[in-house]
Amino acid sequence: MKRILLLVPVLGLLLANEPAVRKIGSPILLVDQETNYMSPKWSPDGKHLAITGASYRGIYLFTFTDNEVNELTD
Repeated sequence: MKRILLLVPVLGLLLANEPAVRKIGSPILLVDQETNYMSPKWSPDGKHLAITGASYRGIYLFTFTDNEVNELTD
């Protein structure tokens, strides 16, 4: 019982720091549907999206200004 009581305040602190998610537009297709990309991560300036290929193979960089995907590693 003590473990549950200690977990609740910690979980509350973790959730309190999460930013609110809000919809700002409609989804858009960034890449072709034949290629599987996973684990997207935003760049600090929000201009790029780092993604990995299927089965976590390779790192790719999507640039929003020119809508191109460039392979960084394989």
